[in-house]
Amino acid sequence: MTLDEAIKHCEEVADEKNKEACNLYDAKNYEESRDCIWCSEEHRQLAEWLKELKQLREQTRWILVSERMPEEREIGTKRFRTIISDEVYVTLENLKGEKYTKHLCFQNGKLSPSHQQELDAFYNGGIPIAWMPLPEPYEPQERRK
Repeated sequence: MTLDEAIKHCEEVADEKNKEACNLYDAKNYEESRDCIWCSEEHRQLAEWLKELKQLREQTRWILVSERMPEEREIGTKRFRTIISDEVYVTLENLKGEKYTKHLCFQNGKLSPSHQQELDAFYNGGIPIAWMPLPEPYEPQERRK
């Protein structure tokens, strides 16, 4: 079963149990109606958790460079503008077949020149093979009373 199928199943069960709860309530069968409402709410919560898991998996998956490159944006003045990506994690492979991971940025569809010079000097070069976005910075949650 895929995550999408599991999410759909949980939502369907939640809807069915909610309808069943209404029918039982109308029949004055209050205790069984409460049980169906509880079951419906549990399935809705499970569907929400599965959606969150799906989103987290998507955010932490490696994207092949052959699939797509990180999104780039223009920075600088009109005269000296540059098209550059945010920093991302990049898995690189050098000519010896060694793989390593760095966080770098892309500029005009390639590694930025300064990053490429560093790779050439310290890692025997490196060709990007996959990348993923950096995680969001830590933000403490407010204390709950």
